[in-house]
Amino acid sequence: MFGRRELKSFLTRQLTTLLDVAIHSLSFRLFLLGLLLGPLVLAIGHHHMTLVGSSLAARTGALIAITFGLAWASSRNFWSYTPVRRRGLSRILPVWILSILGLIGWVILLPYTGELQRWLASMFSVDSLTHSGPRVLYYTLLAIVSLTLPARWIVRTADALAGDLVGTEANNQKRTSYQRYLLRYGTGLVSGIAFSSLVLAPYFGLQIVAWCCATVLIVVCIERLVQGEAVKEHQAPFRFQSLLQDERSRYVDKLWQAGIWATIGGTLYLLQRMFTQYMPGTVYVSLFVWLGFAIGLLWGLQFIARRQGECQQSQEKAGSALLLTLVGVSAWTVILFLSSDVLLNGSLWISAYWSKTWMITLVRLSAIIIAVAPLGLTAVCVLYPAQPAASINIVSCCRWHRVLALATGCVAVQWSLAEGISFFTLMTGCQWLLLAFAGLKWAETWKFSYSKPVVACLGLAVMLVLAAPLADRFFDASRTAKYLFSSDIYAAYRNGTDPIELGVLSDQRLVEQVEGESATYTVWSQNGMQQVIRADGMPRGVFSLNSSIVPESPSEVLQTVIPLNLHRAPHQVMLLGAPSGSAVKSCLLFPIQELTCVEAEETVLKLAREYSWKDQSPEEDVRYQHWDLPPQIALMQAEPQDVIINNPPMSMLQRATSYFTQEFYQSVAQALTEDGLFCQRFQHFDYGPQPLCDVVATMRSAFRSVCTIRTGAGEVILVGTNSDAGVDRDGFLDRLRKPHSRRALASIGWDWAVPLEILQLDDDAWTDILKDNPGRINTAANGRLAYGLPHEMLRWGNKAVELQQVAGQHFNTVYAWVEEEDDDRQVSHRFEELKSLRELQTTANGKYWVYRSSVRKRVQDKPRTVIKQVRGVGPEERLHEEDRRRLEYFQSLGNAFQAREITLDHLRDIEQFTQPYDPLVTYFAHMELAALCEREPEKFQSEELRHLLHTIFYGSSQDRSIKSIARAMKLLVEHPEVVENETERADLLNSMLQMMKARWMLRGHMPVGSLGMSHKDITDSLEVIELTFDEFEKFEQIPELQSYAWAAREKHLERFLVSPLRTFRSQLSIAQAKREHDLEMSEVKNANATLQKEVEADAAKRDQPASPISNAVFEAPNF
Repeated sequence: MFGRRELKSFLTRQLTTLLDVAIHSLSFRLFLLGLLLGPLVLAIGHHHMTLVGSSLAARTGALIAITFGLAWASSRNFWSYTPVRRRGLSRILPVWILSILGLIGWVILLPYTGELQRWLASMFSVDSLTHSGPRVLYYTLLAIVSLTLPARWIVRTADALAGDLVGTEANNQKRTSYQRYLLRYGTGLVSGIAFSSLVLAPYFGLQIVAWCCATVLIVVCIERLVQGEAVKEHQAPFRFQSLLQDERSRYVDKLWQAGIWATIGGTLYLLQRMFTQYMPGTVYVSLFVWLGFAIGLLWGLQFIARRQGECQQSQEKAGSALLLTLVGVSAWTVILFLSSDVLLNGSLWISAYWSKTWMITLVRLSAIIIAVAPLGLTAVCVLYPAQPAASINIVSCCRWHRVLALATGCVAVQWSLAEGISFFTLMTGCQWLLLAFAGLKWAETWKFSYSKPVVACLGLAVMLVLAAPLADRFFDASRTAKYLFSSDIYAAYRNGTDPIELGVLSDQRLVEQVEGESATYTVWSQNGMQQVIRADGMPRGVFSLNSSIVPESPSEVLQTVIPLNLHRAPHQVMLLGAPSGSAVKSCLLFPIQELTCVEAEETVLKLAREYSWKDQSPEEDVRYQHWDLPPQIALMQAEPQDVIINNPPMSMLQRATSYFTQEFYQSVAQALTEDGLFCQRFQHFDYGPQPLCDVVATMRSAFRSVCTIRTGAGEVILVGTNSDAGVDRDGFLDRLRKPHSRRALASIGWDWAVPLEILQLDDDAWTDILKDNPGRINTAANGRLAYGLPHEMLRWGNKAVELQQVAGQHFNTVYAWVEEEDDDRQVSHRFEELKSLRELQTTANGKYWVYRSSVRKRVQDKPRTVIKQVRGVGPEERLHEEDRRRLEYFQSLGNAFQAREITLDHLRDIEQFTQPYDPLVTYFAHMELAALCEREPEKFQSEELRHLLHTIFYGSSQDRSIKSIARAMKLLVEHPEVVENETERADLLNSMLQMMKARWMLRGHMPVGSLGMSHKDITDSLEVIELTFDEFEKFEQIPELQSYAWAAREKHLERFLVSPLRTFRSQLSIAQAKREHDLEMSEVKNANATLQKEVEADAAKRDQPASPISNAVFEAPNF
């Protein structure tokens, strides 16, 4: 028997022998060579795409350049002229060493390619680049310089090295060894790309990994030269022999193969778009789609390489059988769509329960590979029926008609989506084309019959593909956007909520779904008159259809208001990206001379024109101009700007990769004036402190002064400048008080003093933070954020606490910047008023009159006066303008309440005091107006509803009042004519229910006040809820509203709103009865105590001796 020592010795010998064989194996050496070249290839490709961006024109140019390089490497006489120097080097060094040295040199030169981009952009004018043709030409020229030679060198390395290695082998095994070596090289290349992207790049950066691999490769090349590696002259290189056989194939076969490869290229991109609906569209999604295709390609080549020794008849039979893969892969894509519910539930379960980042990443990327690999397998298998197996290898797969067809199909599908052709139409077209190509080949070479099971499966697959248009009802991008990108749904799913109710947890309703150049856009209605734009499920922008009723998003408005007020006199403003259109409207409120909106995606502008700019389009403003350009080009072509505002996608997405690099920040810095400011929105609620430190460190490498200002939960704006004045400049307080600034802030329900309460980290604070937590600079070459943020996003942890621990002691408010300017203490006075506003909003509970005494007392006890110079009189002390307006407001309010009949003039006299925003008047004035309108319900129903909605949506998040919501719902149900259309009425009623649910949940965490008032609120709530549920049946009949699950929504509200309210009412009834019983018992107890005291008093009287006086009878004198 083996003991532990003997077993250990045995395993050690076996592993040593296996390692020795592997090291001396030529196949393993080729695998290692590909493994080392993988990081170089990834670094070159990532650097180019990060530098130019991920626009449609940039992707098209990159595919054209890569196709050009691959076709060049696999052609015999593609390049007729060769310089003398290269011919001399080719005589001295082997081709594979020259190719490797070329790749190494390219990696070293990566940081210097930015100047080439700027020089090439200067050759084009702005007007020419706004057209698709010149823009594609620009990106193609840039990609040819960056990607064509590396693509050629990758293939030439494989071909030359494999050919040299088999040069001394036996003649009958050369072809097999050549194909085997190419396969090992390809496997190593794919493994190197995958390993470096998943493991090495997130921690070390692509550039360092590529340099380390380049160092090892240089050592390998030197070692081979020292050992006598020489240039081998072969009369007929294996590449040329296989290419000759490939060229001898029929022209019809080449067209047939090209058509299939083009269809596969289009299907690849469509599957990539499908995967971005189930997971965030990071760089890993697109990368592993192509890696999955390459893995399938290698599987197919391995299968064909094993069939070289078969007879001609067997090969023909196998070739006919391989045609089944065309039908199989077409049916496979249909099955992927039919299984969308399985994929959705699986993704939801993984996101809700799994906490291990590496497990989630592994499962997601493995699913991509499994879904895409059959396409690569099919692309190789269709070559077998048309040409000998000996001529099929990696090099022959790179023939120009194949790679060109693959790139053409991929590009054609992308441009078709951009032109408005639906996703399902293109996918169905690709599926039917694959089936048609199989039928064409069968019609020509039908020689062998299949077994009955195969025929049955084939028939089912064909029927499945023909019925592909019916599969669109199974896959719904809007459904995945709603389910898979919401933390509330994850929490509800973990708590066991019915899956049918997960889509109706909130009042969000799908309005429209459109395909764009880079994403699938969905528009959602929420809060009645507010809409959200999502790109592949991720939030992209929020805007209000009517800011007098529903406020704008603070994040959208503050990213423009703060930098435009920080700058002393902004004239030229550039807005990079306008996803919602709110930022454009906010900018045009300021007295700027020119606003340049840079937005290259037409779909985004179309949505803005259709919704956000529907009532008032900024395109009618002479100061507004639109550039249909990517931001990278716009920055190089623009005149110096005073303020540049960037609203990029979420930073972990591939579309946002180019916006957080050192090169991008340097381009922005060069496009600014001397005192210019740059502002960038950064959402970090899924990150810990390190990504924010990395972004700030990267930005500080291009700007002298950088600060961060918090604009929301998990969201900041980064502000940078190279001016000597820094970010916090003199006069900021005065500019905040300007009328245009107050109008912009009033659209989100803010006073001019509220931004001064926001937390910020200035440049000095970040200097201290980065000393303890050094940030790593993110460049286009290293890709730290692109490959690190997806892992950080998946990591579970209390990331807000982590950030607070790192930066908590350095936080300060924006008021610290203007404290010296606050000589008259107006800011402190305003802070007190804001505090009073928040307290009144929380405690008023629908009592609109409670603020009056507080405001009157403030005006009378603490009046503010100002000294004004009066002509002919001299300085004179007068009441402050705001206090004077408040007194006039109360006078107008008193006149209205004393009037016997309310008129429209009364309402207008009061409403004029809501602007400019006054924290003690504006909000409560709408409550007063609603109360006045309620006195004349037949005359002012629309006005009453408008003011009620304003108080509901502009109220505090701690407001617990129910009366205004119940009254608004009753108006909407009993008077449908108060709104323009049924769709708007349905959204408002649904949002009222959501608001009522939130406020009752808030009440549940607080002690009950008056039992009578609480009971009345419950009764009113249940009454209007029942009326609203009756309206749900009508909404189901409206075509625009049929996509929303009204029955499921009613069921959800019955469980989480109606049923708890009924239970609460029963509890209140019991509590009220108990209180009355306790009161009665208290009265009885008091009566008994009183009686006991009287009895004791009588007994004490009886115990006392009788007094003669007490028994005397006093008679009144008889007058």
